[in-house]
Amino acid sequence: MRRPYQDKEPYWLDVKAGESVVVPGNAPHAVRNASTSPVRMLMILDARVGRFFDEIGRAVAAGDQPPMPAEEWVHAFAAAAVRYVYWLASPGENAAIGLKL
Repeated sequence: MRRPYQDKEPYWLDVKAGESVVVPGNAPHAVRNASTSPVRMLMILDARVGRFFDEIGRAVAAGDQPPMPAEEWVHAFAAAAVRYVYWLASPGENAAIGLKL
């Protein structure tokens, strides 16, 4: 089991099939699939985080690429993050780990 988040600078952690990662409470983090292959991920969450994902999640059919989010969805996501007291990265923080939004 890997326990990242020792460093102060943001970085991506590559996780291979069968590995697990523990993310401490209140640790700023993000998840992405950088490959072109589908990924399955098991996340063990508390009920509050589960409700957040229920609210912001959008169904995508197997094999389909998710569409670019519409502006109203982005606003709804940001509002839900505020309600659930979740950290949202700034444009600079996103750029530091290679995300260009």
